[in-house]
Amino acid sequence: MLLPILVGFLWNSTYLSIYLTKYFSVRSRALGALTSGIAATAANIFWGWFLDLKIFPRPKIARIVWFSLVATMTSLFGWQIANQKKYESIVPKVTLDWGNPGFGRAFASQVLFR
Repeated sequence: MLLPILVGFLWNSTYLSIYLTKYFSVRSRALGALTSGIAATAANIFWGWFLDLKIFPRPKIARIVWFSLVATMTSLFGWQIANQKKYESIVPKVTLDWGNPGFGRAFASQVLFR
């Protein structure tokens, strides 16, 4: 049951690196490295706390976490594909920096996907 999640997490690293390189400036990529590390730390703390709860039995918590991660990864992947389709259709090549309009949409999906 972990295979889809493992494939998603391993594959998204390569995909996100290409996405960042293609559409973001160097400053934005550096900001992405910082904020995705902070977001990952917060997510690890949250999931560690949630998995240690004694409210539900362990098998039920495992199912809740599995379905949550699958739903989250699938929806973020859809959002990422929608962003990429939007940026591919723009004729002058898009290079997003934190001052550009639309930066938040592209950047938030990337940070959450990591």
